[in-house]
Amino acid sequence: MTPIVNGLKEDYRTQVDFQLLDASIGEGEALFEHYGLLGHPSHLLLNTDGVEKWRGIGPADKDLLADQIIKLIGS
Repeated sequence: MTPIVNGLKEDYRTQVDFQLLDASIGEGEALFEHYGLLGHPSHLLLNTDGVEKWRGIGPADKDLLADQIIKLIGS
């Protein structure tokens, strides 16, 4: 399954740092626990200070994620 954010990377890669995490690999489990992510897929947008600005759990629509990214980088 191709992550929905793959289609967004091309448009926002110079403004957004995309990180794909797997809870079963490396520090993925600790980060899932730290942010309270309940499942896969989970989407979390943080500002440059590391403050959470938006989250989504479960399948997400590319347009919804793009709108949330635009709100984040536009503020």
